[in-house]
Amino acid sequence: MKRELKKFEKFTEKGKETVAEICKVAARIFDEKGYLAATLGDVAQAAGMTKGGVFHYFSKKEELLFLILYRYIDCTLRALKKKLEVCGTPYDRIYVFIHHHLQNYEKNQAESRLALLERANLPSNYLGIIKDMEREYREILRSLVKPLMEGRRKSYRKVMLATYALLGMVTLPYVWFDPDGKAKPKELGDLIYEIYLGGLGCAKPLKGSQCRRNLIA
Repeated sequence: MKRELKKFEKFTEKGKETVAEICKVAARIFDEKGYLAATLGDVAQAAGMTKGGVFHYFSKKEELLFLILYRYIDCTLRALKKKLEVCGTPYDRIYVFIHHHLQNYEKNQAESRLALLERANLPSNYLGIIKDMEREYREILRSLVKPLMEGRRKSYRKVMLATYALLGMVTLPYVWFDPDGKAKPKELGDLIYEIYLGGLGCAKPLKGSQCRRNLIA
């Protein structure tokens, strides 16, 4: 257990539930006000707690941002791995990844934007942990992209470029796409899938296996 997280493991189950609630409220406040402008007092007020109550769990704002991002990335990594375990073809796997990424944004919009826009405000020890988790996520994606490029001239560099290209396609919507608007995440995900595979020269019919339909339902 990383020393930055040991403190939170010592809390009772009720304490852990309170921490989770504070993280959820704080993510919304940091997203609405901007991390630098928001205070722990703002978080306490929004959570219906005293400032001292929040300080009982978090001694500083950086600690709270770190735990928000850690919990968010850890949850999406666990869920993604579970979905991919039952996927067969490379096309199923890339399709599931795209929709998982967008569904994760739909369910955790504030946390997603914080991970993209505010993580640089973390101190180096916290930021290093988050970067390690992001690296694991990218490596999973690279392992999904590589089979799509089999049979054509490729290098590690080209696979990584293709990996980052897809990551950009599914992450940039955090700043412009409204999941509650007329276009839904599934529609966007299907379009990204078609454009991306078409760009790699390996487009497949969108209608796929039962695996795909089950995992994005």
